[in-house]
Amino acid sequence: MAPDNCRQSRRHELRREMILKAAAEEFALQGFANATLERIGERIGLSKASLYYYVSSKEQLLALILEQVTSRIAKQAALTEGSAESKLRAFVKAHVTVVATSVEGQVLGENVNVLLDRSTHEQFADVRERHERRLIQILQEGIEAGEFRSLPVRPAVKLMFGGLNSIPIWYRPEGTLSLDALTQEVVDWMLGGLTIGDGPR
Repeated sequence: MAPDNCRQSRRHELRREMILKAAAEEFALQGFANATLERIGERIGLSKASLYYYVSSKEQLLALILEQVTSRIAKQAALTEGSAESKLRAFVKAHVTVVATSVEGQVLGENVNVLLDRSTHEQFADVRERHERRLIQILQEGIEAGEFRSLPVRPAVKLMFGGLNSIPIWYRPEGTLSLDALTQEVVDWMLGGLTIGDGPR
């Protein structure tokens, strides 16, 4: 690629990152339904018309933010090998940490209803399905290895994510429960329903 094209591509990438950051702040503050492309553009000095050069809709912005969040979670959790329980602990810790400590994670938690809405879910289905599949694979591995009891995996995953994605709505860093302690409690609760023995270890 020619140097000028490289610089142009990099500028485009940086501007898109700025837009996503502004969109996450707008969605977190106003909620998806009340957020507007005009205000998102105003946050970084772009008109609505200029914004359309980079993205096509609010739905696309939310999908891109969801992609950012789930990719970050997957990257943090992917470093763990070993038992299915170890992988579950790593996945939950990564998920809780990302959703509870970032604006993008707050967007995920506070807009779950939008992500699951039948009229708009096609915009987010691929990203959500990939993220859910990671947890599905962990549960299936645990069942096959005899670590987890046999259970309907997909309903269990939906229930788990329902709890995980709600954390940004109610968790407060200044509260009595630290993030590490919260993660431990969440994992123990999950293992209590998954393990074959006497509950969480």
